[in-house]
Amino acid sequence: MTHNLDANAAGVLLSGMGANSAKGRLNSQQHGARTLGQDEQSSVIWGMPGAAGHVVPLDKVAQLASRLVRM
Repeated sequence: MTHNLDANAAGVLLSGMGANSAKGRLNSQQHGARTLGQDEQSSVIWGMPGAAGHVVPLDKVAQLASRLVRM
């Protein structure tokens, strides 16, 4: 799968686990996109390997995602 990502993109990773989240995060970061992940305390399932660039509680995700895409 090819993604057209650059520094104008922001990826949001919510609770989950497995290789798909890790691959998406890595691909996003390699292309300069900002990454935002849900913190362990607010996740139903925590298993995402490697932290995103920003990690916040679920109730702060939308606010930070909005701020990141405006940067």
